[in-house]
Order: sequence, then structure tokens, then C-alpha cells
Amino acid sequence: MPISSATINGVKLSDFTVIVDNTEAWQLPLYTITDFFRKYCGITLETQTEYRSGHKIVLGGNKSDESAYGRFETEIWFGDGNLHIGCANATMAQKVIYTFIHQYFKPDGSVDIILPSDGTAKFNSSAADDWDDANPEKILTIQDRIIRSCYKLQAILEYDTAQGKPFTYENKGYEATMAAARLNDNRTTNCVIVGNWAMKDAGFYTSGIYNHKYDGTFGYSFSGGSADFFNENFYVTDVRSQKKSVSKMVEDGELLPGDIIGFESHNQTILPLGCAFDGGRGLNTSRPAAGADFLRWVGANPYPTMVVGFIFRSKDAK
Repeated sequence: MPISSATINGVKLSDFTVIVDNTEAWQLPLYTITDFFRKYCGITLETQTEYRSGHKIVLGGNKSDESAYGRFETEIWFGDGNLHIGCANATMAQKVIYTFIHQYFKPDGSVDIILPSDGTAKFNSSAADDWDDANPEKILTIQDRIIRSCYKLQAILEYDTAQGKPFTYENKGYEATMAAARLNDNRTTNCVIVGNWAMKDAGFYTSGIYNHKYDGTFGYSFSGGSADFFNENFYVTDVRSQKKSVSKMVEDGELLPGDIIGFESHNQTILPLGCAFDGGRGLNTSRPAAGADFLRWVGANPYPTMVVGFIFRSKDAK
């Protein structure tokens, strides 16, 4: 394990229990925080919906003054022996979890975290796009950085839509990065582009694009920096002959979170618990339609019966 021991305000990480009021509504962030501690610290934390005894990590909850969080407000704070991952919903919980990881964890032995014990926030933000992006690669594997970037883009897309600035589905006019797209009045994207945005946000390449061929053949292509990155860091598996749906492959354990999968006319990134980050569904439409506003979301796979053709898996996936 890269982290041999960890304490939070003097309390061993293994002494905490994760508390969440609704495990179904919060299942993805609950998975994220417990999987990180399992994978990087070798600790399996118990989860509960009701507080019993001992130290707790509260996922969601209220502010230190007992007031409710606004939709995009997040906090990290410590009080009465408990760590608070404060937020109003599951999307923003991903933001604050990864902020906590990036600010306080390092892959070189023991980690002793000290947060203010008077209830004041160590991290406090009211904007979905205000993430702590310092050295995301310092702790997370390629596989986990892909997953993190999907959650980050989800939070930003929800934030922009709430501000009256949704993106529209188009196969033209898009920008190479989300940052550039947010500055452009022509706010367009699609399934391939949001996937590339996630990879570029994770710092893997700055130019080029990975794509799936839509020219009557079924394959994939790379350009620019994407080719070098994928060739060095990914395994590519051709599963066209299996003719299996994405839901069947998830059920059979053949897909891992962080996998990028190509269908004959689509692609997406697989996330934990059979979910996906998918850029092919319009807001209030069941399939992509040119010019349709869409709120890209992380959630249940919208196309579970699509047949998988290619799997792109990072070499550090596990």
C-alpha cells in the first residue's frame, strides 16, 4: 500500500465509520471514499445510515452551524471527533472527496492530517468548478484519475446548466478542452468530445483526439498526443466477436471502472457500480439530437444493451 498508516486529528483512519443518510442515493461517492481507503491504505471502513458510537466520517450532513448546504456548496471540517465531508448531493460529494484526497494524502508512508477542531472549514467553496487541481497524479493511478475527471466534468456541466449555460449536442464546432468550451458562446460537445475532455482534464495529453470510426468501418483512431499516451499506457481489447452488451459484460466482471469502451456508433467511460459517464443523451431526449441541450450525468448506463466492440483499459487498472 502506498500509505502505510493514516490518522485524522490523531484518530486512526481505521477507527472511523462512514455515515450517510441514504446509501442508495449516495452510493457512488460512498464507493469512492471507501474504495480509496481500501486501495491506497489497506483499510476497509464500515458504513452505517445511523450513528452508533465512535468516530465518524459524515458524508453530506449539515454545516458546522447546523444550516443546510446549498446545491453547490462544499466543505471539509472536523468537529467533536468527526470528519465532515459536507455537501448537499452526491455529485458534489465527489468533488469534496477528491479535494480531500489531493490536499492531504501522499503516497509515501504515513499521513497525519490535522484539521481545525473548532468546526471551521478547512475547505469551503460555493462553485462546482472550484476544485483543488494541484498534482492530481501524485496519488491516484491512471485508472482512478479517469474516474475522477468524469465526476469533475459532471459537476461542472450541472453547474453551468444551473447558470443557464447548457451545452448542446453537436458533431461540429466543439473545442478541444472543456475550459476552452466554457469560454465559447458556441457551447457544443458529444460523446467522443466529453471523453477527450476528461482525459485532457486528467493531464494525460493536451493535443490530439481519440475517436471511434464512423465511416462505415468499426474501429478506432488516434491523433496527436493522444496516440502516444494510449499506446504507452493502455491495453486495447477487441471484443467485437463476443457480441455482448455492456450490461452483460459488467455482470460477468469483464469491465472495470475507468475502462473506455467503444460501440459501433458511440463510446463512454465505465464507472463503479455499473454506472457510466456518457455524452450521448440529450436533456429530455432519449437519444442524441443535434442542437438538443443536455445535462451530462454520471449515473445508470443509458445504453445497457449496446454491444461492446473495443475496451481501452489503463495498464494500472485493478
